[in-house]
Amino acid sequence: MKQSSCRDHLELALFRIAEPDGQGARTCLTVYHEAARAAADAADARAQAGISLGPLDGVIVSIKDLFDVAGEPTRAGSKILADEAKPAAADAAIVRRLRAGGAVIVAKTNMTEFAFSGVGANPHFGTPGKSA
Repeated sequence: MKQSSCRDHLELALFRIAEPDGQGARTCLTVYHEAARAAADAADARAQAGISLGPLDGVIVSIKDLFDVAGEPTRAGSKILADEAKPAAADAAIVRRLRAGGAVIVAKTNMTEFAFSGVGANPHFGTPGKSA
């Protein structure tokens, strides 16, 4: 039995995010198609060569839109920040550490505005799990 590659897992995740009847559009505000594919291919190459960057190498993850990713605004679930925030100058420490450990970041996910609640409701970008 052939073991699934990181790229196989990633493509399934991207397919599920894009499903028109699914929650992907409300859950994932930014999807890193090409960067995630490149990271998955690199993880597969390392695995093939017997090299590991650690326990997260090749693991597909998403990050909340509360953490900076260089070159893009951090919305924190806020329409105001989405429209007016300057792009982050650098990745947040956790994003740098995930990348250094070989994790494959597939998307930035929606969240409650300013992380002010654990419920997950967001009137600006939609509430995951809620019917349209």
